Amino acid sequence: EEELIPRNIYLAAALKQVKPIRDGRFGVKPPTRVSAADMNTYRALLPHLPGAVKAMVQLINLTTMRSSDVCLMRPMDIDQSEPVWKYLPSKFKRSELSGTKQRVLMIGPEGQKILAPFLENRSPESYLFSPKETMEEIFRERRKNRKTKVQPSQITQKKPAPKRTPGLKYNSQSFYAAIQRVVKKLGLGKIFPNQLRHGAGARIRKEFGIEHASKVMGHTHISTTEIYADYDMTKTMEIMHKIG
Repeated sequence: EEELIPRNIYLAAALKQVKPIRDGRFGVKPPTRVSAADMNTYRALLPHLPGAVKAMVQLINLTTMRSSDVCLMRPMDIDQSEPVWKYLPSKFKRSELSGTKQRVLMIGPEGQKILAPFLENRSPESYLFSPKETMEEIFRERRKNRKTKVQPSQITQKKPAPKRTPGLKYNSQSFYAAIQRVVKKLGLGKIFPNQLRHGAGARIRKEFGIEHASKVMGHTHISTTEIYADYDMTKTMEIMHKIG
C-alpha cells in the first residue's frame, strides 16, 4: 500500500503467507485480560462524584461506551426519534473517508434518564459534559455547605489570569483524573472507566451471548470480546451436563 516494496505478484503472495509473531517472542506480549470493576467500589464512589462525572461513569456502566465516546457527546449526535436512542460519536462522522467504521451506540430508558438534565436548554453543538460546568458546580456546593459567613476577601478567590482554565469538554485523561481525585479522597481502590465498560460487556455476554455482546461493544471480531476475564462458565457446565 505504501509502495515500499516492488510491485511483484509473487512477492505479494509470499508476504501473505508470513505467520504472525507468536506471543513471547521478540518482546510480543499476549492480550491482557481486563477484569471488571468492583461493584462495591463503584457504588461507594457514585454519591461523591460531581454531577457530570457521575453521569459519565453511569453511562459507561450501562451502555459499554468508551471514555472517548462519553466525552464527545453532543445533542446533535444523538438521534432521539425512537424509544431507544442512537448516539453516533463525532469522531467517526467522516468514517467513509478515514476507513473507520461508524459506531452506533444505543441508549435505553435508564441512560436517557441520566442524559435528560444535561440535554435540557443546551445548544445542539455544545458538549454535554464540561469540566468548566463541573468546577462551577463544585464552587456552588462549597458555598452552600459553608458554615461561617463569607468574608469580603473570600467572595471570589479566582485568579485574575490563571495559566490553566477548565475546558469545555472532558478528554479521557481529565475524565480519569476527576474520578481518581474522589477515589483517593475516599481511600477506595482504583477504578478505571474501561473496567466499567468491560463489566457491562460481561453482563451482556452472560445474559445474551458473546455475539450480541460483541455487537453492543462495537467489536469487529468476536476474538476481541474473548479478552474479557469475566467469562461465566455456568452455561458451558449446563450444556456439558446434558451432552457430556
